[in-house]
Amino acid sequence: MPSFPTTPVPRLATPFGFSDAAFVSQFDGGARASRARYLKERAQCRLDYLITMEEVHILHDFWYTVRGTVLPFDFTYPYPHTGITADAGTPVVVTTQFTHGYQTGEQVVITNANATLNGTQTLTRVSATTFSVDGTSGGGGASSGEVARHLPVVFFTTDIFPTPGPIMGYGAGFDASALMPFTLSIQE
Repeated sequence: MPSFPTTPVPRLATPFGFSDAAFVSQFDGGARASRARYLKERAQCRLDYLITMEEVHILHDFWYTVRGTVLPFDFTYPYPHTGITADAGTPVVVTTQFTHGYQTGEQVVITNANATLNGTQTLTRVSATTFSVDGTSGGGGASSGEVARHLPVVFFTTDIFPTPGPIMGYGAGFDASALMPFTLSIQE
C-alpha cells in the first residue's frame, strides 16, 4: 500500500477530529429522518501548505498514484508528540508530555524509542497522557522517542490541484518557485 508523501511538510495540520456524519432527510411538513453515515466515527484532519509548484507536483503525482483516492494509502500525522517515555511493564505503557487525544484501537507510529516499541503499534487508552501498546511486554523502557497518529486506510480530498496557466501567470513572468496556498483534507 502506498504511503502519503512526507515532503512537502504542511505549514499547519489541524489536530485530528472525529466525524460522525449522518444522512438527514427532510420531508414535507417538516419531519426529519436521519441515520448514521458510518458504523464508527472517522478520524479526519486538514493539512495547509504554502508550497512551490514543484512541491504541488509531488502531491499531484501521489493523487494519481492512488487513482484520485480510489486506492487506500497509509498516512502518518506530520507533527508527532516528542519526548515520550515508556515503562518496562507488560504491556508497555507510554506517557506523553501533553494530552495525546488517542482512542483505544487506534494505530500510532513510534520512532526513536527502542526495538520493542519502534514501528506501527495498536494502542489502548489509559488516560489523557498515557496509553498501553498492545502485544508488548518488557522492553526495558524508553526515556525518549516520538509518537504520531497513523491511519492505515485513508482518503484525501482537495479542490482541483493548482496548475500553471493564465490565472497563475504561466508564460511571461511565471515563477515556478513562488509559494502558493494549498489545502488537503485527510479522512480515515
